[in-house]
Amino acid sequence: MDLYISSSDFKVIDSAGVMASTYSVTTEYPQETPVGAKCIGTQQAYGLINPGGVITVQVEIYGNGLEKHEAVFELPVG
Repeated sequence: MDLYISSSDFKVIDSAGVMASTYSVTTEYPQETPVGAKCIGTQQAYGLINPGGVITVQVEIYGNGLEKHEAVFELPVG
């Protein structure tokens, strides 16, 4: 498996700095998927205590050589 992304790789923080809770919204679970194929139907939901303003999404993934890859997104919530 070259890349595995799970909900534990994401931290979602609301506009007041409170971490969002996660919960599943489907009975479909992620599965190992070869390059070029699709895993359809899996979803992850985040419950925000303070739903307005801007949320911050931090993503942290480790590659095959255990190198760390990080990204931060600030997204407006309307």
